[in-house]
Amino acid sequence: MLHLNIKKMNALSLLEDKFNDLPKRAQSEALAFIDSLAKKYKSISSGKAKKKSNNDLFEFNWEGALSHHKKKFTAVELQHKATEWRSI
Repeated sequence: MLHLNIKKMNALSLLEDKFNDLPKRAQSEALAFIDSLAKKYKSISSGKAKKKSNNDLFEFNWEGALSHHKKKFTAVELQHKATEWRSI
């Protein structure tokens, strides 16, 4: 059991180091990803796993997030800006 705890501590230390090296924006993304993994595996381990429909594969919680830019940019320009912002 002690061996397992040492491995866990090393993994947590490594994870913490990598997390701290990320920019703040990426840290938020990492936390959101960890939350989604926890939710996914919690439902699997509790036997609540269900086959996902195509509607469940994507979340559109970002919809409208760029609406404040619509007076400044066309849809195509926003697509280019979004690509640019993702590569930062």
